This record gives sequence, structure tokens and C-alpha cells, in this order.
Amino acid sequence: MKRKIIKLGTATLVASLPSKWVRQFNLKSGDYLEVDDSGPALVLSAEKERISKRIEVDLTDLTGKNIFEYILALYKKGYDEIKLNFRNPEVEDLTGKKTKTISLIQEYTDQLMGIEIIDQKENYVVIKDFSKGIEMDYDQVIKRVFSIINEMGIDSLKNIKSFDKAALESIRYRHNSVNKFISYCIRLLNKNPHSADLATKSKIAEDLEEISDVYSWIPKEVAGSKIKLTEHSIKVYSKVNECFSATFDLYCVFNKENIIKVDELRKESFSMINAAMKNAPKQDTILYCRLSVILNEILNLYQFLVTISLK
Repeated sequence: MKRKIIKLGTATLVASLPSKWVRQFNLKSGDYLEVDDSGPALVLSAEKERISKRIEVDLTDLTGKNIFEYILALYKKGYDEIKLNFRNPEVEDLTGKKTKTISLIQEYTDQLMGIEIIDQKENYVVIKDFSKGIEMDYDQVIKRVFSIINEMGIDSLKNIKSFDKAALESIRYRHNSVNKFISYCIRLLNKNPHSADLATKSKIAEDLEEISDVYSWIPKEVAGSKIKLTEHSIKVYSKVNECFSATFDLYCVFNKENIIKVDELRKESFSMINAAMKNAPKQDTILYCRLSVILNEILNLYQFLVTISLK
């Protein structure tokens, strides 16, 4: 569809709106439109409350794990109102125990940002988005995720050195916070499908989630072992933490100095791992494998950051 640009006054350019679209959303003179000029296309949309996304699904006979995945997928997809129907009053939770379906849905909803249950009966639950007007933008959320993961690495290393099992096991709670923020990030992107670098930003969020996963596994594995890590493996862990911290800096300030720093720290970390792998004890070998995954994800992040910066 093409529209001719008309000059209005001395400096204003205007173009008409398609009449069919105007009628569909009952638009009239004086109404406001959302304008997104962040990408190569100029995107106009009717006010958000007029185009809120609603969906109704049947959860009958699904397991607790299935229900969680269903709710999470609909949340990430960006739906503003979700009606969940079910005929079974009880369902197995993630541990295999029977629990009330409504209670389980409430528990899962509480793990997601910006949504609340607004209506419930014995055979359905309605969830609605209440984040309008208080939304954080993508950049805010990603920086918060970087910060939490950075703290996970620093604190887990400190607790590994002291072999503080209770503190090591508590790291997983921060991992849960990361998952919550990442899900919110994906939701933000899906609610604004015309935003610039959508696919790349999604991949950055997913890679950070992978790194958080690994940082949550390491403390759990160390806490479950009676064998302390060697001094060399602790030094490698510290070097990988430096590399991730430098990647955070690169996200905040993309420049040549930070690019070189990330690259050098990553190479140094792999060099230390490769030098120790042949004769490393089992516990250290497991750690090196985990840290290698983090370093590979850092490379992915670096490549995605380059993609965004070049546009």
C-alpha cells in the first residue's frame, strides 16, 4: 500500500491513514496513535488498550510442568489477558505431588512480572497484564540481568573458596530472578514486534539465561561434593568472572578498548583451561567444562553486540 506525502504549512509533511484501518479501530480526529520510529520502518498503531491481545486455552489433563510451560509461553508471547480453563480440580506439581490446579496456576503467575489473577472460579482462571505505564524498557532489564549474573559469579567464587555450602545453595534464588527478568524481556520484545534488532535482542536474552543456568549449576555441584576445588581451578573461575564482567562493560559502552579486553580475557581463560584439563581431578574437570560453556556464550554475546552496534 502506498500513500502520497503532502506538505502542510512550511515544514510539516503528512500522509493519510487507510480508511479500512481507521474504521476497524474506530479512530477519529483527536485520537492518539502509538508511533515507533526505532527501526527502518515507521510503525503506527492504535492505542494499546484497543489492540490488547487476549486468548483462551484449555489446560484439562495437562501436568503441572505442562501448565507452567503453557503459561510461560503465553506470557512471553505478549498476551494481555489469558483465560485458563480446566476440568480437573487437582494436578501433579513439578515434584509429582497432587495439588489444587488453581493454587498451582497462582504459584506460576507469581513468578512472572507485571501480571495478576483478576478472576477465578472452580474451573477457570483469568490472568491480566497490569504493567501498563510502569514498564521497564529492554535495555534496563538486560543491564539488571547482567548485574545479577555478575554478582552470582563473584559471590559463588567467594563461597567456593570458603566452602560455605549454605551460601552456595542460596545462589539459585538469584538465578530465579534472572529467569523472571529474561521472560519479561522476551515479552517486551514480542509486544513490540517492529522494534529494531528484534531477533538479535532475543538471542542476547537467551544467551544470558544460558550463562545464568551454568552459574547456578556450579555452586550446587560444589556444595554437593566433599572435595574442594584446586587453587588453579579457582584462578580459572576468577578469570572467567573477569571476562563476563568485561562483557557487561562492553554492553554498556561498546568501544575498541572493551572489545579487546573481552577477547583477551576469553583467550586467557581458555588457555588456562586447556593447560590444566589433561591431569585435572574429576571435580576440576567438571568445573572447566561448565566454564567453557560460559566462555562460548560470551563469544555469542560479543557477536550479537557487534551486530547491533554496526547498525
